[in-house]
Amino acid sequence: MSDANDVVDFKRGLSEEFLRDLKDGWLAGLLACAHEQELDVQIREDYVNFYHQGCSVLKLTHHSHLSAYRAEIHVKYVSGLSLPGRQNRGGNYAVFNTSDVFVEAYVQRIADIMANAGHYVKPESTVEKSLITASFDTSSPVVFIDRQVQVHGVPKRIDMVGVTRPPQGEPQFILAELKEGLDASIQRVTGQIAGYHRVLVNEDGVLKDCVHRAYQDVVDQKIQLGLLPPCVTFPEAEARVECLVVLCNCSAKSQLPDRLRQEARQSTLRARLVLLDEGCFALPPQEQWERL
Repeated sequence: MSDANDVVDFKRGLSEEFLRDLKDGWLAGLLACAHEQELDVQIREDYVNFYHQGCSVLKLTHHSHLSAYRAEIHVKYVSGLSLPGRQNRGGNYAVFNTSDVFVEAYVQRIADIMANAGHYVKPESTVEKSLITASFDTSSPVVFIDRQVQVHGVPKRIDMVGVTRPPQGEPQFILAELKEGLDASIQRVTGQIAGYHRVLVNEDGVLKDCVHRAYQDVVDQKIQLGLLPPCVTFPEAEARVECLVVLCNCSAKSQLPDRLRQEARQSTLRARLVLLDEGCFALPPQEQWERL
């Protein structure tokens, strides 16, 4: 595992060819399908993930040296379905050669793929998707720009990252960790989010340069693809970082939030806390976030 203080290989973004093919080229049918089905599309390092309630129902990778694309879908999600161009018959993922025929067949069978994936949806993933969708409203103090973020060499993932919509001044970068219901890990979440902070943030609280550049590209490309509101802005220069813990549907009688507060007092990281009632996915204004 790499040194948590030395991130040198954090990349996000699509090639110009990939962006063009998705936006108005021969892959545009996949993007239109994602919009129609309200799939959550996330840009990775020259590949994209299409999520249905947290389940990746398509990973589309660009092989630029071949000018070719490869599609991967978990075998459980294509069980009983026949899609053209399948390259393998083993392992957990079905791999397809992506062609016009595949695109057409995928669009036709997306409802069946989503139905299969629906059997494996986790409650926290459903809440995560709802939080992301709610963040696109102009009243939200944060717009979430990525989910399930993983860094090379680091096994853990960050639930969500985003940028604030400040009334004035530069936006902040948000590292957000979500816990749903009575999750025992709530009482240890400060240590968890501090680990992400060490990986992505300089000691002065500013986002590391490679991460900053990557998410500048992501925001620009997602706006071009209609995946983010056009009003979203990313800091041009330094991005100050705020850590946020979101607890959804955590019983008022539970001792877990107090245990979280106790843990936070032992940490040098001053994260923020938001508690949301069941069925509420809109974050309150930033000044109402509790300082842990």
